Amino acid sequence: MAEDDQRLLKLQDTEESSQDEEDYAQFKENQSSPSCWSRTKRWTKKHPIATKISIVSFIIVAAVVIGIAVGEAARKNESKDSSDAIVKPETDRRSYRVVTLSNELRALLISDPETDYGAAALTVNVGTMSDPPDVLGLAHFCEHMLFLGTKKYPGEDDYAGYLSENGGYDNAFTAQEVTNYHFKIEWGALSGALDRFSQFFISPLFTASSAGREMNAVASEHGKNINNDQWRLWQMIKTVSNPKSPFHKFSTGNIETLNVSGIHDRLLEFHAAHYSANQMQLVVLGRHDLHDLENWITKYFSLIPNTNAEAPRFSVQPFPSDYAAKRVWIELLSDGHLLQLRWSLSPSDAIGDYLGSFLGDEGPGSIISVLRGRKWATKLSAGSEVSTRLFLLYTISITLTDDGLANADEIVRYVFRYVNLMKANVVDKSLWDERILVDDINFRYKSYSDPDRYVTSIASTMQAVVDPAGFLLAPSLRVYDADRLREALSVLTPENLVLFIASSSNSRTGSWPDLDQTEKWYGTKYHYESIPNNLLKLWNDVNDPNGLSLPTRNRFIPTNFTLLPEPSSQAAAESPQLMPPGKTPFSSLWWKHDAEFRLPRMNLYFSFTTPLTYRDPFHSAMAYLYEYVMKNLLYEPLYSATLASFTYSVDMTYTGFTVKLSGYSDEVIMSNFVRDVFTRFANLGRLNTTSLDNLGRYDLSLDQLKLYYANYPTSQQPYLTAYDYSNVVLEKIRWPVLEGEKTLGNITKEAFIAFAKDILSTASVTCLAHGNVNKVQALGYVRLVESILKDELRSSPPVVPPPQRLQIPANSSYILRMKGLDPANVNSAIRVVYQIGQACFSAKRQPVCSSEKLRLTVLLALLELKIKNPCFDQLRTKEQLGYIVACRTHRFENVLSFQVIIQSATYDADYLRRRSDAFVDSFMTTIESLGRSETEYRQLEQSAIDQLTARRISLQEASDAYWDEITSGENLFNRSAQIAASIRNGIDRTGPGDLVDFYRNYVASGGQQRRRLVVELYGAGRRFPVVDPPGSIVLTTSDVAEFKHTAKAYEHP
Repeated sequence: MAEDDQRLLKLQDTEESSQDEEDYAQFKENQSSPSCWSRTKRWTKKHPIATKISIVSFIIVAAVVIGIAVGEAARKNESKDSSDAIVKPETDRRSYRVVTLSNELRALLISDPETDYGAAALTVNVGTMSDPPDVLGLAHFCEHMLFLGTKKYPGEDDYAGYLSENGGYDNAFTAQEVTNYHFKIEWGALSGALDRFSQFFISPLFTASSAGREMNAVASEHGKNINNDQWRLWQMIKTVSNPKSPFHKFSTGNIETLNVSGIHDRLLEFHAAHYSANQMQLVVLGRHDLHDLENWITKYFSLIPNTNAEAPRFSVQPFPSDYAAKRVWIELLSDGHLLQLRWSLSPSDAIGDYLGSFLGDEGPGSIISVLRGRKWATKLSAGSEVSTRLFLLYTISITLTDDGLANADEIVRYVFRYVNLMKANVVDKSLWDERILVDDINFRYKSYSDPDRYVTSIASTMQAVVDPAGFLLAPSLRVYDADRLREALSVLTPENLVLFIASSSNSRTGSWPDLDQTEKWYGTKYHYESIPNNLLKLWNDVNDPNGLSLPTRNRFIPTNFTLLPEPSSQAAAESPQLMPPGKTPFSSLWWKHDAEFRLPRMNLYFSFTTPLTYRDPFHSAMAYLYEYVMKNLLYEPLYSATLASFTYSVDMTYTGFTVKLSGYSDEVIMSNFVRDVFTRFANLGRLNTTSLDNLGRYDLSLDQLKLYYANYPTSQQPYLTAYDYSNVVLEKIRWPVLEGEKTLGNITKEAFIAFAKDILSTASVTCLAHGNVNKVQALGYVRLVESILKDELRSSPPVVPPPQRLQIPANSSYILRMKGLDPANVNSAIRVVYQIGQACFSAKRQPVCSSEKLRLTVLLALLELKIKNPCFDQLRTKEQLGYIVACRTHRFENVLSFQVIIQSATYDADYLRRRSDAFVDSFMTTIESLGRSETEYRQLEQSAIDQLTARRISLQEASDAYWDEITSGENLFNRSAQIAASIRNGIDRTGPGDLVDFYRNYVASGGQQRRRLVVELYGAGRRFPVVDPPGSIVLTTSDVAEFKHTAKAYEHP
């Protein structure tokens, strides 16, 4: 993956592309945007909906330098037990050690006796800024190539296959100055993974044949992003920067830049010049003690050659004075408008983040508060967009309304008004101290994160931070420096500004210049000019704050971090308990005191189940509008709460909507937070037309809804559209998203006011209180919500029928053929769904887990372990069908399926389906071979057990798992443990032959229980095949209703 995705992970606000929380680790571009990840992440997680990712810099540049002596021999390392030296959270029970090997590779070892997974990450001190001018994308290409075999493990699947068979995955990314490689695996297999991983840097094969194929993978990666506005904007920043600066380069690479004479030799030269042990930082986390971890890294990583390479050094700034005071007009492909202000500062993330806490503030008196009040903007983010040792690119990005675009010059003036306010005040040390206090509280009680993410972030930090004390980025180490603050603020002037104004040709307003230039790599149309002197003068005339003010003191800073005693009841300690009826008259309350993570935090989840939100497309559109209005009402009053790590979300579902609150368990602060949130729900249900107008958020929200529908065809990757339509086919009541757009003309203020009243009065409420909270407190929070909504809720709301998943007939195959929603997107995609049957569930709080349900669940889990990596290796690595390839299992509405997903800019959907079919049928040979090996089958079972019994990492993960069971009505809180126990004790009664029979009957061609749906989505310029495949029933979108009318539905718990 290239650095661009990493950078947009920090910059962009992203919204979930699919209508469901898909049980799949979505490829990185869906969670962010530009960056080049060379491997598709093979793991199962919940896909986040409407995730807001603020601009936070990835690396903090430390000022303290320590010297580390290097030993002379591999077994005489300079090592130090650094648990005391490293400043770590109070909640961190792990042990740390810093080791420098004889080849000068520095490593941080982390021993965690409680972890179920090991992980490692290695960063090399070279990135895209080191690409040769005549081979753009070489650093990224080198990253790809390291995965394709080593002398010790020459098979292209040897490394990834080992990880996959042991419950792991791998990935990598290429950033501006570093390249990061990382993996995660079951803890007992860590040594073998480290052995294979180290060979990347000791003896990669770099064969000429694989180089030719992998060029196509890089080209596919670039091709999937050609029509992505986030990528296009990112490249525009580079395009208008100083051509002599290393930042200017196109960094992903494609066939044009990589298919040059002598590319294989250039690849070897690049690797030899930069991949030296003295330029590497390694982090390893495992369950083993520090002694064992040190022995392993000494054995495996001391062999990496040390050529005494020097770290790349750069001196040419991207935006010197000749390239500042510029304005760039850019054409977007998606509807909407963006205004982005950028300055190049001296590198210091701590300063950038501190300034961002003011410029990015969303409370009263903030820039975005004033702009929303004028209906000029809907979103603003501010902070360090890019941080290198050479420069820091500081960015303010504002999403504009039509009126905002027409008043862009005045909006820029508001920014400089605010900067002027800051110059007089933000050097006040008391403001710095409050922000450090909040950051320090969040650091002290920091939750554990996924081991892979943890080691990856530390390894990148280690490239810039020399003193181990700062490896975990403790806020207490940040030093207040008034002079540095003044210096940074002095750069934020109109004369140093590079201004970007972006809009689509469909939605553009006002007078625009002729877009007379075309960017080379993405084809973006733009116009580049100096900012007129009259505007520079206007933007320097900013003495009048005009409604702006700096943030006030944060009233959500907690002070009580006391951990409550564990409940005496064993049942209460094991799983959520349903409170007796009558305790909360309008709600069903589930409560679980946390005895596992022991943090002073808690989660409060609410589900409002109502037939209103998905009654028809009109009500679906109204539900989305309600969500937009509510979020817009909450942004300003609760922004300071989010700074103190109190979070909230409001999301529509097909059966109502959910509100999730999370924060510290300080009862006073949490009660205020709950009250502030639900008071706004109550107020919204009591509005009339006049008071709705006075709120000033309805029109903004309606514009956001219209923009959502307008951009839906272009905003998500085709494989996600295929997922959406697979659910349109397989859900009894489901329609395409864009059906809601057709009803926008029927939405009025009066209709919305009626909807806002009815959505609560028709809702039944289910709650989960989980964390450092006792039963009395849980009841108190829910009763507080009920008291606030007492005039809106009803004690006997209407019953909402559960969603119905349709069953594909046995021994049948359906193909839904459709054109891509974006007529300009050349990517085609398929999603192949093999329905297996129902999973275990709970009815009347008793588990319904027949031997057949259990058997199918186990066999499907084993199949995924066995097939996912060969699928990727064959279809992605060898056949180069496209950048996005995966084989995975899925559980939705408690129905199990096996799925194949492919997206390609090179081949049409018919070809992708045929290659998928060929792989699936050929894999029967592998399954039959497994069927003859009792030993291999039992090893596969053990791997499944290890994954199923793995501890949850955080309170959030545990709450989400409980919530999934509660909101689905299944309530099988020990689902994974029950399946693991059945495997361990032989209750499922499966053996090697059963997996063979399962695959033959449910997946392979001709299977008697094979129930298959293929969604084929054809990209621009692709035609449907003339001849239909034998044995399949081909549908068009107009045939879906008839299929749904005749199909049977699965039983619901």
